[in-house]
Amino acid sequence: MNDDAPGHVVQVDGLRVEDGAGRAILRDVSVSLPAGSRLGIVGESGAGKTTLALSLLGHFRPGLTRTAGTVHVAGHDVLGVSARQLRAYRRSVVSYLGQDPAAALTPNMRIGAQVAELMHGGRGDDALRARFEAVGLPGDRTFRRRYPHQVSGGQLQRVAIARALAPDPAVLVLDEPTAALDLLTRGLIAEEIERQAELRSLALVMVSHDLAMVARSADELVVLRDGVVVETGPVGSMLTRPTHAYTRELVEACDGEASRLANDPGPAGDAVLRVRGLAAGYRQGRESIPVVEDFDLDVAPGECVALIGASGAGKSTIAHCLLGLHPPASGEVTVAGERLAPGVRQRSVAERRTIQLVPQDPLGSLNPRR
Repeated sequence: MNDDAPGHVVQVDGLRVEDGAGRAILRDVSVSLPAGSRLGIVGESGAGKTTLALSLLGHFRPGLTRTAGTVHVAGHDVLGVSARQLRAYRRSVVSYLGQDPAAALTPNMRIGAQVAELMHGGRGDDALRARFEAVGLPGDRTFRRRYPHQVSGGQLQRVAIARALAPDPAVLVLDEPTAALDLLTRGLIAEEIERQAELRSLALVMVSHDLAMVARSADELVVLRDGVVVETGPVGSMLTRPTHAYTRELVEACDGEASRLANDPGPAGDAVLRVRGLAAGYRQGRESIPVVEDFDLDVAPGECVALIGASGAGKSTIAHCLLGLHPPASGEVTVAGERLAPGVRQRSVAERRTIQLVPQDPLGSLNPRR
């Protein structure tokens, strides 16, 4: 235990983290957060945001080393405790939800059981139902008995959030918590996070590229660039009156993106991808659950078509049907006039290469050993 700054549940002082070549990933970073406050950490990719967030768990990615500084959370010297103490700390004091919600869940364990095992206090059916409904998920037993692969990407993110909140931690660390969610669900999750923070005096540390989300959910903002804190302060003044040039660039980029993309007519021409009458679903026991019905789509060469909708609306199912990973119940998919077989195993190597996928979890598509 340690005497933190009065009233501060998180205190990071002079933290420096280096890679194997001695290059600084974080340079003399100092951050403090009062109990019940909400901190947003923003910056471009590679700025050190996730490294700073993970330091609150006493974890550094392979190849990174803490060379200076201290981290204290809720009275715990996070970088100075034993491995046993660190495990207990991570299970009860701090919760972390990373960019890949699937990594927080066990694939062969039902989602209801994964939330229930971390709940403090009541674990009855009503308490568990309330945990699911609080993050906008069905609370009935049928849904809770599903496995992670049986829910949509957005629903999976919300299950992971429910699990992170289950132990009632003192600090919740969220790394891009709404990356896979639709706009309506983002608002729901933001409201739930705010409510939990207020009810439990929960300190929130949120890493995000979404400045709108940060503006809604955070009290204080830290801007990182090349491992250095370039500006920090209340969210309102940071977004309306930023003093550092880099902060101004981030705010201007956020404001200008929507207007840049608005009303872009896009290219025209014959469709290179055509979908007709697509229908697909999944089986739950003996019951067939429809997800997509009578779906048509045309995409011309060079055209970008956005498929939007609430979590569970069928967006990922359609994508998987195009790839042949989820054979449809009916309908056809053609590319450049050639009809593709419904299942990926019936497609030639050349046909498989015509449609490629960048998933919600990009790390899941890469070989970690290469």
